[in-house]
Amino acid sequence: MPFIPPTTEPGSPTFRAALADVGVFADAALNAQPLTPKQLDCLRVVTEWIDTRGVAPTLTQLATELDMASKGAVAALLTRVEAKGWIRRNPGRARAIQLLRRPVMPDFTEPEFTLSPALTVGQTDEPC
Repeated sequence: MPFIPPTTEPGSPTFRAALADVGVFADAALNAQPLTPKQLDCLRVVTEWIDTRGVAPTLTQLATELDMASKGAVAALLTRVEAKGWIRRNPGRARAIQLLRRPVMPDFTEPEFTLSPALTVGQTDEPC
């Protein structure tokens, strides 16, 4: 017997459930609270891990990256980051971290420097 997917027409129970899920997801992302430096570091590691590997890190991998002694401490840290609206986790599933917002991270690919407005091409600020 072939698989028949549930209907996703507007008004169907599946459509309403999906729409409600999107609303919860968007509300959490728009109302995110500021993070502490440790929470921001955790979010940075999760973001980089997902970007480079395509999956979220395990608690053990996060503990190693963050130099934390236990998976319990990492779980508590993730709970606080989730409560502030930056991530969403699916309980009981491994690597089930979804990013709701991405932290602003510096771009180290381009050097940052500015020239003094008094200097023009060919001039130096050192005495001759």
